[in-house]
Amino acid sequence: MSLCCCLSSSDDFSDQYIPLPMSPGFLSTAVEPHELLLLARSGSGSGSGSVEAVNLSLGQEGLSVLGRRKGPTGRVASTLKISKSASSTVLTIPYIQILSATVKPKPGATGTTIVTISAVRSGSKGTSSKLWTLEGDVGDEQGAEKANAWVQELEKLAYPGSPTRRRLLVLVNPHGGQGKAKAVWEQFAEPVFRAANCKVKLQMTGPPGSPTNASALAHAVDISAFDAIVCVSGDGIVHEILNGLANREDAVAALKIPVVTVPAGSGNALNVNLHGPKRADDRIWAALSVVKGTVFGLDLCSVTQGEKHFYSFLSQAQGLMADLDLGTEHLRWMGDTRFVYGYIQGSLAGRRYPVELSLKVVQGDKSKMVTAYNEALSKPPPRPSTSNGEMPSEGASKVPVLKFGKVSDPLPPSTAHDDVPQRLEPGWHTFKTSIFFLYAGMMPYVAKDFKIFPPAYEDGLIDVAIIKPRSRLASLSAVDGAEVGKAFYNDDLKYFKCEAFRLTPLAPQGYISIDGESVPHETFQVECHPHLARTISMTGRVFGQNLKPV
Repeated sequence: MSLCCCLSSSDDFSDQYIPLPMSPGFLSTAVEPHELLLLARSGSGSGSGSVEAVNLSLGQEGLSVLGRRKGPTGRVASTLKISKSASSTVLTIPYIQILSATVKPKPGATGTTIVTISAVRSGSKGTSSKLWTLEGDVGDEQGAEKANAWVQELEKLAYPGSPTRRRLLVLVNPHGGQGKAKAVWEQFAEPVFRAANCKVKLQMTGPPGSPTNASALAHAVDISAFDAIVCVSGDGIVHEILNGLANREDAVAALKIPVVTVPAGSGNALNVNLHGPKRADDRIWAALSVVKGTVFGLDLCSVTQGEKHFYSFLSQAQGLMADLDLGTEHLRWMGDTRFVYGYIQGSLAGRRYPVELSLKVVQGDKSKMVTAYNEALSKPPPRPSTSNGEMPSEGASKVPVLKFGKVSDPLPPSTAHDDVPQRLEPGWHTFKTSIFFLYAGMMPYVAKDFKIFPPAYEDGLIDVAIIKPRSRLASLSAVDGAEVGKAFYNDDLKYFKCEAFRLTPLAPQGYISIDGESVPHETFQVECHPHLARTISMTGRVFGQNLKPV
């Protein structure tokens, strides 16, 4: 599928995506424009008719397309496959959004060469991105040699910091997201990967226990054969894949293969965190990121419960937030609105959840969290670390050992509290109290309209948010501003950055949610492993915006 888009003003690649993953100093280096003219003659007879032309220029900001056309109707020559025209219009496409450029002889036309360029055009005013294609003739005056040299230069500028032609294992969950994943693949992701000439192996995932279950596929995949695993799905398949990789004999090496999504599920929090809420549903942009984005480290958490040991990449919840994840399954048809509906319902019911909670606090001051977060955003994103935490031995392939043991092991000495205070000093702290909810995670968003962890980033820590029981009015008022993380600034939200925590539910029944998946309603322990896994985004980091001071 290729969509020919009209020429317009310069593209709207947002400032939040600067710096781009280009060669250092590229944008500050003076680059003489390299031009190519695509043209065709209209009319009949040798030498008659007018010349319709599009000038292509390789500039500092990207590929500039200048169209010059005559006539009130803006007629486009048949050999220039580009839609609506204007008398003189300029389109600039950042190099990061160029997918490919090719040169080939024109069939049946001696000495005429065809140039084809494929790119992704950013959406504007809330619209999604589009796949854009321009194709036209290079006349005898310029020749195939110049066309080849120009296209080679464009390809160098388009792929300076990311490998060309990534090899992709694409996993499509045909039953996820109300069964729309296959259509998402065919209409959005596949055309982008094809335009970029990626090497793709497509695999439909099967139900749990089957050999094509996502976890089983990840456990058996030849990691040397692929540059990324692409999930056309929601977050559930990501959880399965990461656990499949983590349970291999070569787990540390396997977890270095990036795992990324093209959103097609009922929950797409990973995609929101990689590209921001405005691009949460932009599948073509997500596919572009797979092709052109930068790999970076993704924090994973070990979760131990009973005799089980598994991994979490997104969130852990108990109390109302677990009820929202798991107690509204029958409302998946509502999309993210089901969480708002469930929250209002729980607030009106005045629910309380008794727990015993132990936290290994690293930072317990919101003001200092904001300062550290803003400082991190002001610096270039860190490259993935070569170390994945404390290893059992030199060169070992297993995942890191547990620094604080399993859930069945005794905890270190802890300071006991009757209630959860506003601030805590570093160290172990234990509370036996009732909560409205506990939500823990490693990225800012749990849905595109719910930013519960504003200062979360790739710092190797778990952000833990706790709300104590409160009035119905206070709970309902907290819905306001949820999409921008307003609750973080409320005094009734206790917030801590932790290395680990242990939670024991004291009620006889209820829900515990790990990455949106249900686990038994019993004691569990969580510990963070910095940068143990890998993912891809256009910025080389999780989406972030500066926070105002507390």
